[in-house]
Amino acid sequence: MTTPCKTLLIALFLLTSTGVALAGNLDPPAGPTDPASAMFTVNDLHNRLTTGAAGVKRSGPFMEPAAAPAPTGYTTDQLMAVMPAADNTNGATAAEVVGGKSFWGLRTDGTWGQKVGAMPILTLNPTSTAVPTGYYNATNLATVDPDLAAANIRGGVAIFGVNGKPEVVDTTEAVSPASAGQMLAGRKAFVNGAAVTGTITAGVNVAGPNGSLTVTVPDGMYIGSKTATASDTNLVSGNVRSGVTIFGVAGNPNVVNTGSGTATATDIMAGKKAWGAGTEITGTLPTQTLNPASTTVPAGYYAATNLATVDPDLAIANIRAGVNLFGVNGKSEVVDTTEATNPAVAGTILTGKKAFVNGAAVTGTVPVGANVSGGNGLMTFVIPDGLYSGSKTATANDTNLVAGNIRAGVSVFGVTGDPNVVNTGSATATSSDVMIGKKAWGKGLEITGSRYPIPVGKTGQVTCFDAVGTPISCGGTGQDGDWQQGIAPPSPRFTDNTNGTVTDNATGLIWLKNANCFSALNWQSALDAVNGLAHGGCNLSDGSTAGQWRLPNLRELMSLVDWERAMPALPLNYPFINVIYDAGDMSPYWSATTSASATSTAWYVKWNYGYSLTHTKHGYCASSAKFVMA
Repeated sequence: MTTPCKTLLIALFLLTSTGVALAGNLDPPAGPTDPASAMFTVNDLHNRLTTGAAGVKRSGPFMEPAAAPAPTGYTTDQLMAVMPAADNTNGATAAEVVGGKSFWGLRTDGTWGQKVGAMPILTLNPTSTAVPTGYYNATNLATVDPDLAAANIRGGVAIFGVNGKPEVVDTTEAVSPASAGQMLAGRKAFVNGAAVTGTITAGVNVAGPNGSLTVTVPDGMYIGSKTATASDTNLVSGNVRSGVTIFGVAGNPNVVNTGSGTATATDIMAGKKAWGAGTEITGTLPTQTLNPASTTVPAGYYAATNLATVDPDLAIANIRAGVNLFGVNGKSEVVDTTEATNPAVAGTILTGKKAFVNGAAVTGTVPVGANVSGGNGLMTFVIPDGLYSGSKTATANDTNLVAGNIRAGVSVFGVTGDPNVVNTGSATATSSDVMIGKKAWGKGLEITGSRYPIPVGKTGQVTCFDAVGTPISCGGTGQDGDWQQGIAPPSPRFTDNTNGTVTDNATGLIWLKNANCFSALNWQSALDAVNGLAHGGCNLSDGSTAGQWRLPNLRELMSLVDWERAMPALPLNYPFINVIYDAGDMSPYWSATTSASATSTAWYVKWNYGYSLTHTKHGYCASSAKFVMA
């Protein structure tokens, strides 16, 4: 048990009584010149209170100082500040201090001042577990009670840090205590606190009587792999079935179970012996030979032979093709020539050629056919009677069968059509749809164009604004949103090819879907990066190779601008990803077009508002490799 700490202080104090300070005798202890007149200073009092220093008095007679001393001493307030303070809570009492030890009592309940402790000094009792309250000098429990040793403590238990001896155990066994008759003779054990010496004799190896599987084991305790051995003089290999091992004896290969035998004497060669159902059998089966003049095979034993030896007519030349008689394949030329329905005659066989029909040879009389050529323009013509072989031909002729008369992509009788010959029936263009001076064909007619070149696409702007930018009605304003001139873009405007590319259906240009694959590059680096782009880069799976991609020119880049939109100025629902349009000077996208006015600069487009400017080629812009075409 831990006793709460009490404050013990021994200090000098000022004697006070009824609020009046008593100064004591005001006379000095001796005259000034007498060394006995020396007294402790206020500083000595302060040091005693704070550090316990003993203090040193003046030696020799008092000498008046030449000048007034400086104010270096402590005040009474400073002395009071270091005086011991009353503490009725933590101040120790005599009962809480070891007997004979002095201390300064801080309590105001009559125990203030220098006191002597009264706590008793005790010693532990080796015959009792009780520890009375008091002070105990340092000791060792094993010294107090020498019985506190490993030999007296149960194994697995530690008492006051002393581990028990493993052999010391609780031998209590109430359910099944061992007795002397259950232990080997001469062996000792401990049960329920008492030593028990065994009386059971030691068992030895035991051998059983001949022919008995069961061996009687005499009473005793068997230790050390003692054996009980059964024996039988008939347990030899000749009495054990083949493939079986009985008590380590392997059976004789000739000893078998013949119970499954079904053969009788008539099933066994005459004079030969066998066993069946436990009985020896002598065979009576006769020896036979095959008759070459009969297909009958009587029952019996036949010596090894060859059927072709028995009947020499069993040969390939005498067997029909596709038939196998006793392993002999028929000759491919030997066939059954029976034909009752449509037998060939001489007039259906090529002249001079011989065939066999219904068992007879037939010589043909049909003449040999030659190549045949049809009349001009005839697809059907007569082939003269005869037998045609050797890749003879029948050829139709038409002088109009030439490439210039056949449509492109079509082959007629091996003649491939002229690429310029097409079916113009699907044409919808008129002369106003064809560039002026140019010719085209539509619905079978030649069309001379009247349309002037360079068609202009719509800007996409359909809204009109006043001078301060407020949207207004477009009617009659003459603004772009009023006229909406130009060619309208197709719908849908773009096709996502799902291979990392996007097709602009208005221009046919193929763009890279990822508009920020290369980050910011200078002009030359942008050209090089795009030229090296290929399948596998920038998420491409289009099969493209290096050199098939290029940086777009300025007009191609500007063809993507939609002036109806801003931030970015791209058509509604554009399919591009990672478009940079709000990153300040890093927003421009390079074109491949050099400025004519300053060839050290190139044109670029900013997608925030869709305008183009020039910039030194060594500067960095977001590479327009994000918009490249194959």
